[in-house]
This record gives sequence, structure tokens and C-alpha cells, in this order.
Amino acid sequence: MYDTVVIGSDLSSLVAALLSSRYGKKTILLSEGNVPYFYSDSDYTFNIDPLPWNGFGPKQVFLQLLSEVEIPFVDNPNILQLNPALQVIFPEQRIDLYSEKESFFVEMEREFSGDIKNIKSLFTVVSKNSELIDRLLRKNPYIRPKTVKEFFEFLGNIPILISNRLFFSRKFKKIQETPSLKRFF
Repeated sequence: MYDTVVIGSDLSSLVAALLSSRYGKKTILLSEGNVPYFYSDSDYTFNIDPLPWNGFGPKQVFLQLLSEVEIPFVDNPNILQLNPALQVIFPEQRIDLYSEKESFFVEMEREFSGDIKNIKSLFTVVSKNSELIDRLLRKNPYIRPKTVKEFFEFLGNIPILISNRLFFSRKFKKIQETPSLKRFF
């Protein structure tokens, strides 16, 4: 019997299994056998999971994770920062996604000049909610309270979660009502 069953062999599955095990849970990681990590056709080879890894900057999630599980980050010259990390192309827009917040906002201003205030507002709300959820999960990574004290601490977080959810919904609705952003959300 296992406390946690993680299915998959992608990065998120490996991280979930690692953290579950790290928190003392009896964990099993299941994945399909003989699944290639690449696809080749006509002398071209494609990575099955081509998205670049991100979050290696100071105070970013991947570097924090490595630190938490006591794995030193090797500053290797073969590891390159992509900037922009991604480029999203729509029929009428092209958005470059940069790793720095300031560059990201400059890009959003270029593409959605009249709506930058709403975009910054949504970004701030998402960031704050992400920090809140991160704190709650680090405080109690087991989700299900084990003691009466943990149960009441969990109940104490419910009003905070509900108010943040309502605030986020209002901001998101405002973005959805913005004509130039409507089709993206």
C-alpha cells in the first residue's frame, strides 16, 4: 500500500514523486515502458517534450526546489538562458515571453498597449495567490490534516482562500471583458 501514486515520466511527475517521498510518504512512480523521448522523421529529430525548463533564476521555483531537496545547482556553460523563453504566435499577435517581469510588461505593452493596467493587475493577483498557495502547501504539504490542530489551522485558511478566489475572479472577469484580450482568456 502506498500513500502516493504518481503516474508519468515528465518533469512534473518526477518532481511530485520526489517531494512526496521527501515529505515521508511511501511513494511509487509509474510510467509507461518503452515510450521514446523523441520522434524522428526524414532525418529530423524532435523532442517529445520540447518546452524549455524554467525557474532557475534567483527566488524562482526550480532553484528553490533543488535547494529544498539538497541538490546543488551546477552552473554549467551548456545550460543557456533563453530570453525570450517562448514565443506564442497568434493570427494577429506575436507575444514573446521573457523571464524578467519588466521585459514581460514591455512586451505586453507593445502588443496590448491600451490594456497594460489590467494585465499588470492580473499578474499581481496571480503572483500573490501563487505565493499564498506556496506558503500553505509548505506549511502543510499533506493536504489532509492529521491532527485536530492541523484541522483547525486548515479551517482558518478557508476565509483567506475564498477572499483571494473572489478577488481573482473579479480581476479575471475584467480581463475577459477587455476586447483585445477576450479571445486569449
